[in-house]
Order: sequence, then C-alpha cells, then structure tokens
Amino acid sequence: MNKLILFTLSFLSFYSNTYSQEESCCKSIINMNKVDQYRIKKLGKAYQHLSEKKDSCCGQFESDLHKIMETLCFKINQPGKDTTFIYKMLGKPDAFAVPPQYGQFTSGKEKIMIYWWRSWRDFVYIISENGIIKYSKFFYSYE
Repeated sequence: MNKLILFTLSFLSFYSNTYSQEESCCKSIINMNKVDQYRIKKLGKAYQHLSEKKDSCCGQFESDLHKIMETLCFKINQPGKDTTFIYKMLGKPDAFAVPPQYGQFTSGKEKIMIYWWRSWRDFVYIISENGIIKYSKFFYSYE
C-alpha cells in the first residue's frame, strides 16, 4: 500500500512539473489570439523577449515566437520603413550576410538583415537599399 501511495505521489509530482513547464514554454507577453492586431513596436518587444530567453520550445512550428516573426515579416513589408526603425523595434540582427550555400539574397547595393527563428534553418530576412526596406521574407528550410 505504501509503495502505491509513493508511486502515485511521485507520478503526480512529475506530471504537474511537466504540465507547468509546457504551459510556460515559449509564451509571449502579448495576446497571441490578437497577434495580427499589434503594431511593430509591441511585436518587436515580444520578439526580443522570447529570443533572449533561448527557450527550446520556441523552435516549434506555430510557437509564439514563430507566429510573432511571421506577423513581423508581413508588417515590415509595408511601405515607409527604414533600417533604423527596424533596429529600434527588433534589436540588432543576428547576421548581416547569408552563407553561400543558401544562395544569393542580394544584388547591387542591397543589404540584408537576418533575424533567426531557428538559427540558419529558418529565419526572417530583410532586404534594404540606401537605408529603406525593400521587402522582408521568411526563409524556411523545410526539414
């Protein structure tokens, strides 16, 4: 009987710890049901908060970080944005060049800023020229 009680208590303790970790795993400071309604400034803060945590759950498809980055990518594509604005909203990019095995992303005087979702596997890249954003896209490796 004591073994059964001990087993039950151990199981419940393990399950409650696992459940609470899943509940807090890669959770944003914004309401994800309304993610598309937020301005870039608020989305940028949420992006920085999650990317700084380095939470492994954030690498999951449809995680809060993934959804925020998709929304940011769409909103950055709107006319009138410049690179200074992007730096302020998202922080310093993770990279300013793409390894050659990924192909050519820029031409002429274009510059690139890269914000990682899952390192070099999946990321948002922003192309600018003369400090003005031309477009942003999500690069998916589909692995």
